[in-house]
Amino acid sequence: MKVALQDKKAMGAFLAHQAYEGRVLISNGGELRATWGAKPLVARWDSDKVVLAPSEDKGVRRAQELLSSLGS
Repeated sequence: MKVALQDKKAMGAFLAHQAYEGRVLISNGGELRATWGAKPLVARWDSDKVVLAPSEDKGVRRAQELLSSLGS
């Protein structure tokens, strides 16, 4: 999965607890989801901590890697 600027903005919005719809990633402020298939969960907020969803999907794992690099 190639990550577009819009999707990086969606990740940034998710980290800021804001809603944003990117090209393939959507944040509602509490969850970050992908738009393909059954809209798999990428990550969610649990209290003040980001929890990455377990997944075998390569696109989801790529998004999680980028999200981890943005969060640190």
